[in-house]
Amino acid sequence: MAKKFYKSIKQKQAAREAIRARGIMVADRNQEIINLRKLGMALEDIGDRYGISKERVRQIKRHTMLSLRLLYAYLVWLFRDISQLWRSGRNK
Repeated sequence: MAKKFYKSIKQKQAAREAIRARGIMVADRNQEIINLRKLGMALEDIGDRYGISKERVRQIKRHTMLSLRLLYAYLVWLFRDISQLWRSGRNK
């Protein structure tokens, strides 16, 4: 079973908004490769479009998704710590 990095839907949405608000984006080419794959375009067709091999397309997608997951996990962890500090300050 996948490990949950968030405690609520609000926390998950807040982390997503923070990513967007801070302008943390992947390279344009990598973002387009992920979008094309989501639309169902074949690795070979994407590779032809960018002049790279289909294996390189797969590697770019894998690396970019991993980077985004790590960033997301970090932001959720950061929000958790901030919310704990905020709650502990309110109890005083």
